Amino acid sequence: MDDAQALPDPAGLSDTLRQHDARIGRLEAGQRDMMMKLVEISAEGRARGAHQDQRADRDVEQTRLAIGDLRREMRSVIADTTAPLAESQRTLIAMNAQIAGGVRMIRNVGLALGGVMSALMGYQPFVDWLGRVMRGGVG
Repeated sequence: MDDAQALPDPAGLSDTLRQHDARIGRLEAGQRDMMMKLVEISAEGRARGAHQDQRADRDVEQTRLAIGDLRREMRSVIADTTAPLAESQRTLIAMNAQIAGGVRMIRNVGLALGGVMSALMGYQPFVDWLGRVMRGGVG
């Protein structure tokens, strides 16, 4: 083995090392560029995500407000629709109370009259007297 061949050329080694350093430098620069690009993409994704979150929050709030408005409108329409019905119902209840009062008064007058007639006719039961009146007979 020749000693000259066994020892590498220092100038060639130096050139090879410079080439490797240049390659490593380019790779490191490319890696840094890729990392910066990933950071930008990540930041852009976070910004988009934040924007989408804000838009979703805004949409939820608008939906909530729309539902509230719809409920208020429904209550208003129901109140407007049922107000005349409620007034009519109150009128019917008042009329029924008046009719019931009139019926009670007529019943009481009838019972009193029947009692007086029964007393005048010798304590005859009111039902018998009423039956004769309805058949057309005179008391």
